[in-house]
Amino acid sequence: MTPDARKELEEAGHLHRSGRRSEALVSYRRYLEVQQDDAWAWTALGGLLLEMGQMDASRKASSRALGLDPAQWAAQINLANALSGLSLFQASEELCRQVLVNYPQNLDAKFALARCLCLKEEWEPARSHLAALIMQDPENRQAHGLLVEVLVHLGQWEDRSEEHTSELQ
Repeated sequence: MTPDARKELEEAGHLHRSGRRSEALVSYRRYLEVQQDDAWAWTALGGLLLEMGQMDASRKASSRALGLDPAQWAAQINLANALSGLSLFQASEELCRQVLVNYPQNLDAKFALARCLCLKEEWEPARSHLAALIMQDPENRQAHGLLVEVLVHLGQWEDRSEEHTSELQ
């Protein structure tokens, strides 16, 4: 990797972490024009595109990463999330399950699977996966929020916010 390419990749990562997504997108693409065989950069681009709601572009970038490094679990999860975003739920679920076979404790894969099950409206399995995820990672706010949605759909959620508010007064 040339020093200029390394600098471009570092800049792309910095911009991405800083929330400057459009600028990061340009920087990742500029880097990948020169370093087309960098699976990690394709994975990062796929994640960025996913954050930007560009599901098909994320699918393509993540697939490119997996073509270079089939075992890259982050690219697999990006691809699974992009597939869910494209309403390709069965393929997304299968990919999440494949990641979990290889990495059974992977929190991102567990959350992606639970999210996919929710999108398929398979509430009971989603509840079970989220409960297991929260047992492993009790501070996971995304999992807690999604679990509340699932419990509402199952009719098992009571909003006690008024009780808690009156207790605080």
